[in-house]
Amino acid sequence: MSSFLIFSALFPIIYYLLRNIFFAEWILTIGIGVIAWIAADNLSKYVVNMMPKVNIDPQGKAVLITVDDLTFRKRTKKIISSMSCDSGFGHELAKKLDLLGFYVFAGCLLPDQEGAKSLVASCSERLKIVELDVTNDEQVKAAAKQVASTLDEKKFNIEFVLKTNVTQQTKKSLKTRWLESQESRLYHQFVLWALVNNAGIATFTEIEWCPLETYRKIFDVNAMGPIRVTKAFLPLLRESQGRVVIMASLAGRYTFPGFSAYSMSKYAAVSFADALRREMKKWNISVHTIEPTLYKTAISETNNVMKVLHNSWEATPSEIQETYGEEYYQAFQNRMIGSLKAARGNIEEVITDFIDAVAGSRPKTRYVPSLVIQFRAKLLQSISTEMQDYVLGLSQPRILPAKKAVINSRIGNLRPGLRRSFSVPASATSIFRSNIKSD
Repeated sequence: MSSFLIFSALFPIIYYLLRNIFFAEWILTIGIGVIAWIAADNLSKYVVNMMPKVNIDPQGKAVLITVDDLTFRKRTKKIISSMSCDSGFGHELAKKLDLLGFYVFAGCLLPDQEGAKSLVASCSERLKIVELDVTNDEQVKAAAKQVASTLDEKKFNIEFVLKTNVTQQTKKSLKTRWLESQESRLYHQFVLWALVNNAGIATFTEIEWCPLETYRKIFDVNAMGPIRVTKAFLPLLRESQGRVVIMASLAGRYTFPGFSAYSMSKYAAVSFADALRREMKKWNISVHTIEPTLYKTAISETNNVMKVLHNSWEATPSEIQETYGEEYYQAFQNRMIGSLKAARGNIEEVITDFIDAVAGSRPKTRYVPSLVIQFRAKLLQSISTEMQDYVLGLSQPRILPAKKAVINSRIGNLRPGLRRSFSVPASATSIFRSNIKSD
């Protein structure tokens, strides 16, 4: 409604200012309408974001977060450094929710590592580490049982309540009757309020260099992981009529060249969130997606990404390597380094949206952190598929693959329709040329 009101105000103003520039009035009307609507939508979001946020009462509410935010190499080789649980969105979100007063279950792949220990050290006693590999069915089920058991203990354990909510002196002065009534009152308050599916991995490489096993592993974490974890914890969320928050990505809306495996998994995550949101409405469980662009986290750490890319290239069959050529590979690598350097550094933009999705009194269905990125996404959405191909294709290397350059030199006389995107062996090229001459 706010977007419509702002649009109604902006449209006549822009029309009045630009009415003498365009000769065709219908072009002017449509163009200004699009500009005014995009401007109104972003202005309304800016106004909403500037308004103070009202959070729900965290008393007795628990949140489970799949904390790990890893590169493909780290997860597949089980070489989990301190980056697994002591950096990234999951780590920062766990600390913020703890400060707000929520009970936090931080699901970590390796809970005995330094990252998990540092997270415990930096938070209150309300935060607990849970061993959780989102690709392991049995471990996910065990984590659900552990969380349910812990919540039951907190419902009945009045000593825990007194330890965390009142001073020792006050506890001594309380009477037995007050304790009994307090225990009864708190019985229904300790619930799993929200599930945050944050764990994810990524690899950035072209399709012909990417093994099928890589696709499977990325799907298992990024797509099947949220499904596996959500299904296990839905019974607890039904009791609280709580929330499911899924870390998606703008890559799940628009696919950049070189990001096929990651984008496909995020498209699947977005689709799962849409279906879950509609199915869970009857249970009063809300579902929310966070869809950021690339940020400076473990996933975008340059050295790790380059090592994965190098390993993928080295494992590529020699005939494919010859088709692309070392020069093209180096150009792709340089383009990738540039994209990683351009990653946004202020992860608080994402954490703020996570907090609103978990604790806000009026959470949104979909979050795209940063108004600048929202505006770019809106523009990209408004153009044709052909224009999207052109814009997104600008991230490709500016040189031709080795075999493409050779073929181009041999088919210079072909019709434009055959010349466009034409990449075939030389023998096939000669056949096409002979057919054209016979015509």
